[in-house]
Amino acid sequence: MSINKIRPNDKPLSLTGSNHKRRSGVSYEHLPRHVKPTKYIICFKPRWEDATFEGSVIIHATIKKVTSEIVMHAADLTIGKIKWEEDITENRQEPLEYSLDEDNELLKIKFDPPLYPNEGTLRINFNGTIYTEGYKGMYRSNRLAQDLVDTPNLDYNLLTNFRPTQARRCFPCWDEPTFKASFEICFVVPINYTALSNMPLKVSYAHRSNVQFHIVECLRSPKMSTHAIGFCIDLVVLPDVASEAVRNWGIITCRDTSIFADQDSTPMFLQDLCSLMAYEVARQWFGNLVTVEWFDHLWLHQGLAVFTAHLAMEKFAPQFQIWNQFVSNICIPALEADSSRYSLAIESSVNNLADYSDLNSSVTVMQQVSDKPVLDLFSSWVKVPGYPLIRVSSKQDGRFRTFTLTQERFIEHHPASNPKDKDTRSSKEIKDRRDPLWIIPITFASEDSDNLLTTVLDKKTAKFTISIGKTHWVTINPGHYEYFRVRYSPDCFTMLMSAVRQKTLPIIDRMSLLSDLDAMTLNGLSSTGELLSVLEAYADETDYAVWKVIVSITTRLDFLVDSTDYYKLFQTFIRIIFSRIADKTNFEKLDGDEDNIRVFFKMYLESESLEEKGRIAQSIGAVQDSDNVKLILDFAMTEDVRNQHAVAIFQSLSSYS
Repeated sequence: MSINKIRPNDKPLSLTGSNHKRRSGVSYEHLPRHVKPTKYIICFKPRWEDATFEGSVIIHATIKKVTSEIVMHAADLTIGKIKWEEDITENRQEPLEYSLDEDNELLKIKFDPPLYPNEGTLRINFNGTIYTEGYKGMYRSNRLAQDLVDTPNLDYNLLTNFRPTQARRCFPCWDEPTFKASFEICFVVPINYTALSNMPLKVSYAHRSNVQFHIVECLRSPKMSTHAIGFCIDLVVLPDVASEAVRNWGIITCRDTSIFADQDSTPMFLQDLCSLMAYEVARQWFGNLVTVEWFDHLWLHQGLAVFTAHLAMEKFAPQFQIWNQFVSNICIPALEADSSRYSLAIESSVNNLADYSDLNSSVTVMQQVSDKPVLDLFSSWVKVPGYPLIRVSSKQDGRFRTFTLTQERFIEHHPASNPKDKDTRSSKEIKDRRDPLWIIPITFASEDSDNLLTTVLDKKTAKFTISIGKTHWVTINPGHYEYFRVRYSPDCFTMLMSAVRQKTLPIIDRMSLLSDLDAMTLNGLSSTGELLSVLEAYADETDYAVWKVIVSITTRLDFLVDSTDYYKLFQTFIRIIFSRIADKTNFEKLDGDEDNIRVFFKMYLESESLEEKGRIAQSIGAVQDSDNVKLILDFAMTEDVRNQHAVAIFQSLSSYS
């Protein structure tokens, strides 16, 4: 561990450079709770010329017990003068010394004599780095060419990304979700620049000693966690943001490529725009106003935000049929990710912040239940990794049909582990992980009723009997409300396939049936031949969300058989499957790959629509000739192509290579 110490009369202490990153695997230790911040007053003065900033912070804090040390977070900051002042006694005290713990990104301030229980203010001067690579702390965002006409000397905007624990790179603070405080933020910026933060403008006035700058002060915020703080210093248009949008308390910054729509925008772009805004606004409640105590519970506000965003979309934009795409865009990819034998439980301990990204990338599907043992049911899903596969068989007896349901953990196919590898877990932990028992809500539905029977599968195997005619199909997860896969017996599956051809099986159920069979094929529980015959039954499909699943499956199959003797036969099969839907489109084919590519280049450069530029970037990589690949790569690296579009071009090329 590297700790640098400094006494008040020494030179400022610096923690900068790529060598001062938290080591992977270092266990996280929470900050002491006997010093609690209540309000921050922060001022920033960016320096565009060398990508740095000056800052000062006044932290109102409560000391709950006698202490000789204040511990807080700081990273990549140069710490200057520090002073503590008690509110009532006005006792002023400089620290004996202070040090920066590089591994844990901590600023430790020691006092002698010690500080006694009281309220006071901690004043700290500091300098920091404006990141030119990566989206963390305070970073710079490239500006559009047309904006440079008005302010040619300021060639980038400034933005912040403090999630999950990056506020410490911008100012010393208690950078954990549980430490909430109010914030007053001010900026010293050029007079032609706008500074925005979480709260509305309080006052703006000219700098006394430099007429080229003005001082912008924002109103005090409600109490919030440090990760919810955000600001931007810009000319409103933001071409280069950390992600499509970054939600902070009261301020949402978005990429212009994701937000600007016009009368020519496609339905897909408008849907993505609505979805993005619904989610970012939902996160104002789930994550900003209401914050988890620690990242163990990250799934809670992530899941609720996704769920409520889709509720809002269904209410205000029903034309997008968003719940159909919830299954294809969120549920199915989540099932694929969670089938790994190494998948985490929804609620997992975060012992170091490297774990945060693993949990943040997962998608939680909330279970909808009523009149069930909710606490037991909830624990079986939150505490247990993975999800179940339910095998279904049936036997008809007159007007009654008895179904046998058996649950097991669904795990992706994985090569046998090395026998020399030792498993340090207890036998109970191994058994619970390999052979867990879920409490699973089950709904039986048919063409005539979407709720023939609602029950719970809380055993490994159980039988259920319902009254239904022998020619009627039955599904056990209508609408894909529950989070599991299903393997139907041949007789059950045959009746469902008939419903697929006749389109009497609902859209969402057609998706989940195909996705489940694909997963079975990947894991050796079904044959590729069966999957291909089922795909043929979807040739007359017309729903967009179902086609997304079909395209995903056929793309993977194409990759698998590309170098085999069956590839030409497979291409013929694909043409048959896609021909009917292709006949309903109006695309015009041009001759010559290079001519097509140069047409795309010209369209990109001449288009004034960011949406169209994005579509071109996503489509241009459908080539395989190495010369054409190089031609496209050279184009993507030019200054005429925006960063986000260059990434889209690389992704497009990789998907076809």
